[in-house]
Amino acid sequence: MRSIEPDPEASDGTRAMRYLTKEEYVRRVEGTHQNWRNYTGRWHYHQAAIDWLKQLEPESVLEVGSLGIRLTDRSETLDFNQRWKLDKPDIDYVHDMRDVPWPVGRYDVVVGLRSFHYCGDKLRAVFDEASRVGSTVILALPSDFDISSLPAPDERLDGLPTRTNLYRWTSGSR
Repeated sequence: MRSIEPDPEASDGTRAMRYLTKEEYVRRVEGTHQNWRNYTGRWHYHQAAIDWLKQLEPESVLEVGSLGIRLTDRSETLDFNQRWKLDKPDIDYVHDMRDVPWPVGRYDVVVGLRSFHYCGDKLRAVFDEASRVGSTVILALPSDFDISSLPAPDERLDGLPTRTNLYRWTSGSR
């Protein structure tokens, strides 16, 4: 089951992208998995990523390591569900992000919220793959995580709750 149900189509066949609300987020994560026990603090970087998505107005989004919590009703997800073992995973591409290339198409935005710091020494290769498939890359990483192996981000938000920073790169800056 998708985290966000799409709105019905308008009479001209189009519909606006829907974004995760705080109420949907709480309903979706409450009691889901021990990793979400601090979910109230985690909402802040979800909201900040949603704010950036709204500014970018993407048509397509790939979320990597979302644990089934999609930011939009049009997002596709890539995850491997081995570490967290979710009962009802909401995953479009079951794949370990560290194994590149990814079996996905092109996206306007690739989002990884608190997932890329698990890449270890493959971080740069995984970031490069995210950059290959996405025009923009948005990552939430622990605030003490060393991003020196990555290009300088175009934008960053520091000091979000749960000791998280949010970073954005666009294809022209890499």
